[in-house]
Amino acid sequence: MELLRKRQELVAGVMNIPTKKDVAKVAKLSIQAEEKVDVLEEQIWNLQDSLVEVNKGNIEMFQEIISIVKQIKDEVKKVEINHANELSAVQLELKELKQELSQLKDIKSELENMRNLLKEEKHKDKDKDKDLVLAAAGITES
Repeated sequence: MELLRKRQELVAGVMNIPTKKDVAKVAKLSIQAEEKVDVLEEQIWNLQDSLVEVNKGNIEMFQEIISIVKQIKDEVKKVEINHANELSAVQLELKELKQELSQLKDIKSELENMRNLLKEEKHKDKDKDKDLVLAAAGITES
């Protein structure tokens, strides 16, 4: 039997025909390949599940980021509006101060004019007093 099997393998090898051993090896390799494919399929399913969870997490994170950005945008608008209002108030105050300063300058120039008039009046009064004193004393200016 052994001799027959060896010769059968030799003849099959020369004729390039598979033997029972070859078919058994192929079947064994096929089963191993199927097991490896099953393991790979399971790993792929696990990866898909993980990716779904990661995507959900990413979506939640992006939604949170979007809401934070919207809040920041709203706050920036509020700050800009407050600054614009404050700037308008400061500009209004500055305009009022300029008007008051202009009025003070006008008052100052009027006071200066009055001071000059008073000096002239005092000077005229001194001249009149001097003339009166001289006239009373009978002295004339020459």
